[in-house]
Amino acid sequence: MDQNNTDTSALQAALERQETTIALLEQRINQLEALVRASGPMATETAINKPAKAGRTADRIGLPATEHPFSMYRMVHDGYTYSDLDIKDPELIHLLKDVIVSYPGISFDLGTVYMQSPFPSILQNAADHVGDGLSQARLKAGRDLAHLLNQISTCKELFGYFVTREAHLAAGVTTFETAWTLFAPGTLIVTKPFMDVPQLLEIAEAPVPWARTPAKNANRLHTSAWCWDWNGRRMVKVKYKLIMRRFTGTKAVNQLEYYPVTYHKDMEVGALLEMILKRSSKFLMATLYCKSGGSQRYQYIGQAYEYDDSRDHRNAFEAKFFQISSEIMCDAQSYIEYANSKSSHAIGDMDHDSVETVGESEDPFANLSPGEVGRVAYRDHKHILLLPGRLLGYAMREKLWGQFSVELAKPPLEKCPRAFLDRLQLEDRYKVLIQALFATHEARQGRNVQDADFVHELGRASVILLHGPSGVGKTLTAETIALATGKPLFTVSVTEIRLHPSRAGSNIGKLFGLATRWEAVFLVNEADVLLEPRRSTADTSRHAPTSVFLNALDNYNGIIILTTDRVKIWVDEAIISRIDIAVPYYHLADVQTQAIFKYFLDQVDPGMIEDRPLIDEFIHDTGHLYGLNGREIRNVAFLAIALARQEAAVGRGDGRVSQAHIRKLCQMKRETRERLSDRPLAQRYNDGAIIAYKS
Repeated sequence: MDQNNTDTSALQAALERQETTIALLEQRINQLEALVRASGPMATETAINKPAKAGRTADRIGLPATEHPFSMYRMVHDGYTYSDLDIKDPELIHLLKDVIVSYPGISFDLGTVYMQSPFPSILQNAADHVGDGLSQARLKAGRDLAHLLNQISTCKELFGYFVTREAHLAAGVTTFETAWTLFAPGTLIVTKPFMDVPQLLEIAEAPVPWARTPAKNANRLHTSAWCWDWNGRRMVKVKYKLIMRRFTGTKAVNQLEYYPVTYHKDMEVGALLEMILKRSSKFLMATLYCKSGGSQRYQYIGQAYEYDDSRDHRNAFEAKFFQISSEIMCDAQSYIEYANSKSSHAIGDMDHDSVETVGESEDPFANLSPGEVGRVAYRDHKHILLLPGRLLGYAMREKLWGQFSVELAKPPLEKCPRAFLDRLQLEDRYKVLIQALFATHEARQGRNVQDADFVHELGRASVILLHGPSGVGKTLTAETIALATGKPLFTVSVTEIRLHPSRAGSNIGKLFGLATRWEAVFLVNEADVLLEPRRSTADTSRHAPTSVFLNALDNYNGIIILTTDRVKIWVDEAIISRIDIAVPYYHLADVQTQAIFKYFLDQVDPGMIEDRPLIDEFIHDTGHLYGLNGREIRNVAFLAIALARQEAAVGRGDGRVSQAHIRKLCQMKRETRERLSDRPLAQRYNDGAIIAYKS
């Protein structure tokens, strides 16, 4: 106990002596600065007459140079004061070079090393290495380094830092004024700009406070960090500007907006790096090693960041979440070209500052093969950790460009040729024609049949027209064709093309270009305006979309499906000659209504349905009387589930769907249609339908 008291007293006495020395030195510095300011304009000539070195316009107030390993001066420039350091001793320079290795703006290959307060290269790299593993020949250099650090600790800009440094490091906390010392260039840091998941960056420029903006006067610290990203063609080096806002007192380092990876606490650092390594491997397989086209297709269920092209790009980048459950196309090139060239490499809400294209010799992924990606260790390939946790692309069903989580992107559904046979019923003549058309199209693309060249001359696009009333299965047919062929379904409507004559050409060209790039089944809904005949007496601007569409169609080599809600339509002669198959659709017959109800009710958990035979009997006997189309039947099924759950929530049911729910909703649908439609039910009911869900 006595020994502990003695040690504590000695430590307290040492601290008091240090504080007294610092106070006296600060007092002397203030006196000198006041003297310089009082001398006014003459100060530049009457200050200590030492020639300024290259680039140094400030006057020196300091100790006369001697044969010491280093010299430190107090500088005054435009009313600001700071410290200047010259290191001349070769052994000390070599020691600093070994410890620091490299630092922006510092050269260890000259006869003298020049530094300026707050001496970031030393504080961020050398402060923890005094005396570490020094040989006998370098003990003097080690002592000189210790003396240098002691001299630096007396600088006005660093008052208090060395007093609290060890305690703060041990506790994992920092103050705003000293936080910059944590971020040496080359430091791996953690930030969470995208869906609150860790993203690793490497510090490029430290947030060093300078004389004009010392940390005690700053409201923010600014730094620059970088990672690799994919632009659709190659890996590029992307820099981001990071901001740390002022805070008072101390703060846990891992609670900062960004922090060194060594302070990560959510999991062990090694586990974090392994997790990021696996994620980065998936990123590379979806970008660098992914063949363009249909291979860029993924299933995605979850949240993503949406790009909003209506936002003013002069404002700070802002993204918002949206929920998707569909296929996505991971296509950074198209995202940059068509969606978001201004913020093309944003990660979440963190916009990029600059993009650098590096040569093959500087590209660390140039010689990394796909087979090596899953086996590489992060210790052997640091750069693989510096990849985004998001993919850029397009959500097909939601029709949105955005950023998607690498972790949530899953392989797409396998090609299912039987889907067309199992899911839909068409008249045999249409079914045979469509299957033959697909086979011919594949042959035309692969040139693997004897008459492929002849077929190619007849036109490269495969064009199908589906026409008939809404809700009878036209879109479902297109979805099934995509599933059967294993291709993505790219859906647009005429309203998205923006048919103003000045824009129609570029918009139609863009959409055909995307369909070609993605090797997609291209579905154009509500295509009436594009199909209507061109007449010489009509306004020529009205015909512009049709003419542009025809031109694009002649240069397209994929599958395109056109739909219209009209049973009887007038089509331009030039388009008629390009249509391979036209399939008419009619209103649902009794058996088709029953089959569609069965299809959707079969998707409901049997435990959530009360007396399924009773519901089937109701649909069989009276379901057709309500005149519902396929879309309305789907809505009835899903609304019945929602209604049953709501009743259970207020204590009026057990949460199961009953016949009463189905009957009530069918009646409501019919009443709504009769109020809003001027077409009597008898005109819409037609049992000559040719499409249905197979029971």
